[in-house]
Amino acid sequence: VIDPNYQNIFQSAIAFIDKQPGANTTLLDAGCGRGGNTEKLRQLGFKTTGIDISAEDIAIAKMKFPENNFFQHDLNDRLPFEDGTFDVIFSNSVLQYIQWQKVIKEYKRVLKPDGQILLLENLRGNPLAIVYRFIMRLTKSYKQYYVPLKHVSYKELDLFAENFNKVDFKFCVLFSTASNVIPDTNKFYMKAIRKRVKYILVKMENGLLKNFSGLYKYSSKVIIKVSQPK
Repeated sequence: VIDPNYQNIFQSAIAFIDKQPGANTTLLDAGCGRGGNTEKLRQLGFKTTGIDISAEDIAIAKMKFPENNFFQHDLNDRLPFEDGTFDVIFSNSVLQYIQWQKVIKEYKRVLKPDGQILLLENLRGNPLAIVYRFIMRLTKSYKQYYVPLKHVSYKELDLFAENFNKVDFKFCVLFSTASNVIPDTNKFYMKAIRKRVKYILVKMENGLLKNFSGLYKYSSKVIIKVSQPK
């Protein structure tokens, strides 16, 4: 459940990282894209490595954020790290693009025994998201590397418990994305209206999710927090 004051769900997600940042606290941003989130995590104090399948995005990340360690790699392949390399593994909206059941085992391998994995991911069952994805496919609007293979279903989340002893899920976003239909213009009053509408919608959906667990499967987003590999 997300704090309605957060306009960026990324900020809400990383608040669940338990590991204390430090020069020796290693963090892998898996599927880092152009490195924006990697840089934010580095600024928090983590020793960051970002990997992504797109050579173009990695080149941009290296140019814009040279203090991070970036390189190209397909997450579907064996990760080029030794066992127990990272304290934290983070990803944002990545599982739907990869063979994630196999990749999770690789995450487990390169995670330190006392490490933590934090994933901010999209779920399959949200009605608004289903319509959006249908339109994106119909209009062929997905960019290269951003065509989803298959979104994670609510039931498939049980697979995390097969690999980790400690599993926690935070479900969020039922219908607050509807605020995106309000034009995001430079006019102050429009930005203020959009922000206020989103705040109200998030408050409403938070209340529903807190009181009706049956709605979890209709969430658009889930924060997956796992540790203690089996």
